[in-house]
Amino acid sequence: MTLDGVAVSLGGNVESSDEVAAAIEAGVDHIGLVRTELLYVTRRELPSEEEQYADALAILSAARGRPVSFRTLDLSDDKLPRGMELEVGPNPALGVRGLRLSLRHPELFSIQLRALYRAASAGRLCILFPMVSTVDELREARRVAAEVCRDLSRAAVAYDPATPLGAMIETPSAALTADHIAMDCDFLSVGTNDLIQYAFAADRQNEDVSAFYQPLHPAILRSLELIFSAARRVKKPVSLCGDMAGDPAYTAILLGLGLRTFSMPGRMVPIVKSAVRRTELAKAVALVEAARTLTTHDEVLALARRQAG
Repeated sequence: MTLDGVAVSLGGNVESSDEVAAAIEAGVDHIGLVRTELLYVTRRELPSEEEQYADALAILSAARGRPVSFRTLDLSDDKLPRGMELEVGPNPALGVRGLRLSLRHPELFSIQLRALYRAASAGRLCILFPMVSTVDELREARRVAAEVCRDLSRAAVAYDPATPLGAMIETPSAALTADHIAMDCDFLSVGTNDLIQYAFAADRQNEDVSAFYQPLHPAILRSLELIFSAARRVKKPVSLCGDMAGDPAYTAILLGLGLRTFSMPGRMVPIVKSAVRRTELAKAVALVEAARTLTTHDEVLALARRQAG
């Protein structure tokens, strides 16, 4: 709760059931991001449907009834499991990655979706599609999901057909059309790490351009405000799971922009929880209003630090 009684939900970003237990120990309300890539990149052969189903069940069990969002494969063609062979493009960050990769490999995608839909019958599971750039991509992913549901029904396999489907907003195109994307899914999740990378055309793996990681730059604040307001207009939940969510220096501004659901590494939860409890929403909104008059990341960061004391 903020000082003036506004409820804020803090979630955890995890890769395994062990990390879920640690996040719960830290005090999370939900698991906002399960990175499913761990099952793929640490082995020579691709995981079977049963292995993915068992892994999802273990994570749901560890969550003890809390909602859990499983992100489908967020791999790029430079970080493929040994069981997949693809030609690597000249710029992997701008190539076939995230949902693009899954849609290029519908059999692989369908197996993962089957496992997740089946697990959803045993717990509060949501499916999150990474790096959605256009409504067309989202609709194609939903078409594959619907086909998976029909196959499970025909085979009389237990699953939850009402499993919520969400889209990650990580590209400028998605941010600018967040209202359109929100109307075609059940919830949004903002991945600020990639959103910042693509907004500044600066590879976040390249140290030569690391100075362009500027979460409080007016371009990013305007993008976030656009996304949050779009979600509100169409009455869809929105969360933020990038590094910004776990940095207490950004908590007040994110609250002032309208964010109420955060997801972060479990170790950051107590720190951000403390920042939320010290924040008065009216002052957070005033902070955002003041930030709108500034033109650089450093100016906004200095303002935020002054307000935080």
